[in-house]
Amino acid sequence: MRYTNEERRNQVLTRYPGVSRKILAVAFSVLVFSPVAGCAQGAPGAINSSPAPPQTSWAPSSTQIVAKRVRATQKSFSHRQLKKGETCVSDKCHAQMGRAKYVHGPVGTASCEVCHDIKASRASFGLTRTGKDLCLTCHEDQKAFYNEKVIHAPVEAEECTGCHDPHQSPYKFQFKSGPSSAKLCITCHGDDKIKHKYLHGPLVAEECIGCHNPHASPYQFLLAASPETLCFSCHEEKKIIFKAKFAHKPVREKCTACHDPHGSEAQFALTEPSPALCFNCHQRINPDLVTHIKNAKVPHMPVAGGECAGCHDPHASNFERFLREGPQEMRLCFSCHDEQADEIKSARFMHGPIREGLCTACHDPHGSAHIKVLRYFFAEKFYNPYDPKLYTLCFQCHNQNLVKDERTTALTNFRNGDRNLHYLHVHRKKGRTCVACHQVHAGHQERHVRRSTPFGTWKIPIQYTKTPTGGKCVVGCHVPKAYDREKPFKLEVDSAS
Repeated sequence: MRYTNEERRNQVLTRYPGVSRKILAVAFSVLVFSPVAGCAQGAPGAINSSPAPPQTSWAPSSTQIVAKRVRATQKSFSHRQLKKGETCVSDKCHAQMGRAKYVHGPVGTASCEVCHDIKASRASFGLTRTGKDLCLTCHEDQKAFYNEKVIHAPVEAEECTGCHDPHQSPYKFQFKSGPSSAKLCITCHGDDKIKHKYLHGPLVAEECIGCHNPHASPYQFLLAASPETLCFSCHEEKKIIFKAKFAHKPVREKCTACHDPHGSEAQFALTEPSPALCFNCHQRINPDLVTHIKNAKVPHMPVAGGECAGCHDPHASNFERFLREGPQEMRLCFSCHDEQADEIKSARFMHGPIREGLCTACHDPHGSAHIKVLRYFFAEKFYNPYDPKLYTLCFQCHNQNLVKDERTTALTNFRNGDRNLHYLHVHRKKGRTCVACHQVHAGHQERHVRRSTPFGTWKIPIQYTKTPTGGKCVVGCHVPKAYDREKPFKLEVDSAS
């Protein structure tokens, strides 16, 4: 764009009113009449440029400083005058403008002058205003973001164009990258959060704005809602937490205590796989339990597989210890041990703990040093010489004196007169353990007497009949034997055998 000498002189005087007119006059003469400046005016609309000045050992004069300032001001924006009837978009200029899928409003209506002033503006790109002042002239609803507690860095720096193309884009909201918001976010935040084995749903959909407000928020990390309510906006089924009788403490405090909101290498986006995650807190709460689990010789399978949540609901429950089933813990056990469930449900007589639904009276659900995850020692062999230690488990409930006295009229009803038949069965070289005769969970005969007992590869049938003062037992091919507390039978047994 050409200017007359007088116009150039007035521009300089206007922009630098604090400099004396004499110095400006000299600077004006240098600018206009130098061969370099004269050459630069040859092409209308061209931005002035000149070769680098020669190296000198003397300091620049005030005249040269002013001249440089003038040239720098002219370089900030230069655009040729539009001819009458000419628009910004033509085959020669900005030919593709307005053709993208998403177009900024002023561009779509060919109203470039809303943002640009090619005649008077000194700002970059000839903008009518700079920074947020330009965008907020239309997007007034965004002004409130600058009053929020947490502001996104580009917004705070008034760099709306850091994320949005001011003219057009193939992506929604005129994002500079896409098609998803995540594609844009990773240009600054990196892609490490989307490279996990298990990703949070919004990241699978590549929609960071599902959880974060891209402009500003009253909450840390630019969350779209308070941490207490954000997760429940999608995970509505977990609102039961607020109605459940027992709620896991981390859930009441923050979901991110256990879950990574972006993703992780553990299922359910857990910050660590179970049980390591659970141990982080429970090592402090109940260190003895954690030590017990780690040292268990016979682990409970869910615990061995790191599936604490197999039995405990990690969020909330209406049953103590956050059990998934209840109120009787036996219902939870039956969800895996269905063969015992069928046996017990069809039985007429139940062992006391089973009748109360307490599997843990005998079994340790976290692990044990004993077979079948039993809480206390019990003989693994079917036949054993008598040793009270072999019956430690049973003696937790049953009186251990039951088998100590050969003669009694009070310790047990299983006697012939005063002869203790428990003593007779146990105190032998080939003594019978409790399970030789009794079902441990439930059975179909009185006193939980088994229907059969193992004998090599054969199961010897047992038929027991209770009488008011005793009973009768028929075992396989053996002669039937009976006992009576009031009128004892003569027994042909070798107590030493």
